[in-house]
Amino acid sequence: MDAKTEEKSLKLCDRLLDRMKKDASEKRVEPYPKTGGFVVSFATELKSERWNDAVVEAMALGQRVGYGWQLIGSVLDGPGGWSNRTTVSGVKSIAWTLARDEHSGAG
Repeated sequence: MDAKTEEKSLKLCDRLLDRMKKDASEKRVEPYPKTGGFVVSFATELKSERWNDAVVEAMALGQRVGYGWQLIGSVLDGPGGWSNRTTVSGVKSIAWTLARDEHSGAG
């Protein structure tokens, strides 16, 4: 986040979540000394129960807030994406990771 305070970083995160139409848990803000800004991380649940559907859902959520994604990880057990082309002013880069839920098999 290109913000100078934790509070402003959380407001940017809320704008991002609004655009994604998602609620978040486990929000965490950490300083990012390289730019003087902050990194905000959070978790959100997906609606999909099947793994393949969850992968597509995660990618679609990413497309709501960014474009030009670089896909990373394994599509079978830990896909992710990274982009520095966001659609939310003040958010300089964004990344997502899909974690497999041991109970349902989805993310």
